[in-house]
Amino acid sequence: MKWAAHLPFRQAAPLLKGVLPLDEAISFSVTRDPTHAVGKALDAEIESEFALQPPASASESLR
Repeated sequence: MKWAAHLPFRQAAPLLKGVLPLDEAISFSVTRDPTHAVGKALDAEIESEFALQPPASASESLR
């Protein structure tokens, strides 16, 4: 599956259908939309973690 991550969604969808046990056809938007949703959720989680950290002092930022 790792190789599918290096392809555009439009090309990865038919390849994934060939290796996954899927009864129905999948479109590129079926693979793209959940991937974008997961990416947005991960970005929001990381941003909230950064917001909770105390600001670095001047001496720490020079290291």
